[in-house]
Amino acid sequence: MSNCLNPETLELNGEAYKGKFELNKWKSIEDYLKSMKQLEMRNKHTNEQIKLSGKGIDKLLHRASTNGEVYKKSLAHLPKIIENMVYISSEPNRNENRKGFNEYRRYLTRIKMDGKDYTVLSIVGKSKEGFYYDQQLFLVSESEFLKERLADVGQLGWAENRPAGTESEPNN
Repeated sequence: MSNCLNPETLELNGEAYKGKFELNKWKSIEDYLKSMKQLEMRNKHTNEQIKLSGKGIDKLLHRASTNGEVYKKSLAHLPKIIENMVYISSEPNRNENRKGFNEYRRYLTRIKMDGKDYTVLSIVGKSKEGFYYDQQLFLVSESEFLKERLADVGQLGWAENRPAGTESEPNN
């Protein structure tokens, strides 16, 4: 079965945020994310280096304010999520208000945290300068639309379903 249909589930420690940031302190989460801004995280499936931008950090913070505790806890695992996320699709930027990116790529990561299964939908914006990260987190039971999306790409193998310009083979 294709890794697009069945990405491995990452077992994540729900307490990993401790010592990195305070769960209910906005400034603490913001400082943690800003400390990661200089990191270049490599995705093992596409071999692309992905960074956090200022706008990406703003989006992550906004989502953290509206999506609750599990989302905040997942932020402690961004490097591992980015490393293991599986590419599913891309599309050109059609929004004239977002001039910095010429393409958006979607990736999935299945995680288990605090005994529950979740699907992380990661959006990576591609610009001249590189790749920049944003994520959404869904309870698996609430992500039926992702099953439909997976069905769309399920018949494609790695070569047909990797980002254009990706030279490396996947690391399975």
